[in-house]
Amino acid sequence: MRYAVFLRHDGTAPELRALVEAALSETFDYPARVDVLDDTRLGALLAACPFPADDLASHTHVTVTSDPAVLDALDEAVSEADPDAPAVRLGPEATAWTVAVGGTLGARRSTISSRVRYAPSITDRNLRTMLAVHAALTAMGPDEVG
Repeated sequence: MRYAVFLRHDGTAPELRALVEAALSETFDYPARVDVLDDTRLGALLAACPFPADDLASHTHVTVTSDPAVLDALDEAVSEADPDAPAVRLGPEATAWTVAVGGTLGARRSTISSRVRYAPSITDRNLRTMLAVHAALTAMGPDEVG
């Protein structure tokens, strides 16, 4: 099963992030990592992605952060370690990247991003998942999303 949560929150994005991370951490007994993007910003990032969502040979992922300096450092480290790895910065808070099907966990970006320096500040999501989330937000309409 897959779940997605969509909600209206009257507070700030950092407040919502703290609430959701605490709930997930308590429920699943692991240090949850959440980034909060509104539907407009998510749509802009996804529209900027030059890689396909569905390809038989590769998977597209998006690394998201609330700390662009950490993403800068991660992108630089990956570029140094694997200069030919396809990646495109979508905005200050996101980088899209592709990897051959079956190669995600062994990809240099995956191994580098799991380091203590980066892991607490980033999250990776498959582009298909992010497109599905955005479609669900769009389907909710402006009265329900905010």
